[in-house]
Amino acid sequence: REVTNLQQIGVLPTSQRFLMKGIVAFFNDVSAAGDEINVCDRGIFELLLNNKRVLIIPLRLIIGKQTTLPSGVTLDESFVVGEAFMLESHIHIKGGVPISGILNTGKTAAGVTTAITIALLGELVRPSG
Repeated sequence: REVTNLQQIGVLPTSQRFLMKGIVAFFNDVSAAGDEINVCDRGIFELLLNNKRVLIIPLRLIIGKQTTLPSGVTLDESFVVGEAFMLESHIHIKGGVPISGILNTGKTAAGVTTAITIALLGELVRPSG
């Protein structure tokens, strides 16, 4: 299931750009027992821009220190500060370029009540004027 804060799923408006500086992942507060450990053990996240892999990273490196996202909490800056994996080299995402992510959990599938939120952190550049 895809949930996004983009105006259109999977793509920035052509007039915008996003400078990705970090990434963080959280489990929802009703995760199935053992999912956090099992999925993090072998989970890998891939970020694709225009169907080309630009980042591949083990889930255990991007999982927040507070692994569970409490019900009703949004991923605003005050919640994720100190939680994110910051990239040494920033990723420039141009408007109009398809963005997608793949979460491979290996042999362990997450339970039906488990949701994993992956947030890309950075700066949105909008046109001036």
